[in-house]
Amino acid sequence: MAVCFLLTWLGTFKVLGLLINRGSLCEPLDCLQFLTVLWMPITPQSVQQNPLSVVVGITKKKKGNLPRISSNARLGEEAGSYLQLLAGFFAKALVLGGVVYLLTNFSLQRRIVEFLYALGMYAFLGLLMDGPATLASSLIGLKIAPHFDKPFLTSSVSDFWSRRWNLTAGNALRFLVYDTITEKRLIKTSRGNAMPSIGLRRLGAASSFVVSGIVHEIILWYAIGHVPGVSGGWFIFFAIQGPLLAAESELKRG
Repeated sequence: MAVCFLLTWLGTFKVLGLLINRGSLCEPLDCLQFLTVLWMPITPQSVQQNPLSVVVGITKKKKGNLPRISSNARLGEEAGSYLQLLAGFFAKALVLGGVVYLLTNFSLQRRIVEFLYALGMYAFLGLLMDGPATLASSLIGLKIAPHFDKPFLTSSVSDFWSRRWNLTAGNALRFLVYDTITEKRLIKTSRGNAMPSIGLRRLGAASSFVVSGIVHEIILWYAIGHVPGVSGGWFIFFAIQGPLLAAESELKRG
């Protein structure tokens, strides 16, 4: 049931994004691809506006032949072929099986247990996304943007959140929260956007994490109910990520 709720909130955010002309459902998709993106925890590889299409009048169907433009959210990148996605699916299944076996058959030190929980969560979420991504890629030819990318190789807080960890949820928050704040408009238009100020970017990031914390708390409450000492932890964890990113940015600038 918690998994269904997770998929529902992602789908809801995608629909809200569509209503304000933002997000993955605004990509040029056919009916089957649209429904797949709506109901599965995936983000399609983005086909961004190419200046040549305006000049020579290229239609949406022809637009797919134009070079794709990368973005900070890695929307312009491809997660891999369906064989690569399938290999990742089975690899994460083996990892998750190993984690469950170790946790249920051995008495381990607390730090090892916490490490295995983190590894298991990564493997589980990867399974949840690699499976649908494999089907979408192989059956309907939909190119999928990355959703996880070796988070254990992260080099900073910003690298972890913007390039490596659960980019599917991150992109949903980016479209609906971050972009509306940094662009200072709710509905996306064709007008170009000036580079947002540092203050707006930090406010957008902090607001995205606060919304993420609220959503995680709702999912936790839906799964296990209110548990003293546990409830509120996810919100606090995500709420402090904005200040951490700001502090990291200042250190790099200094």
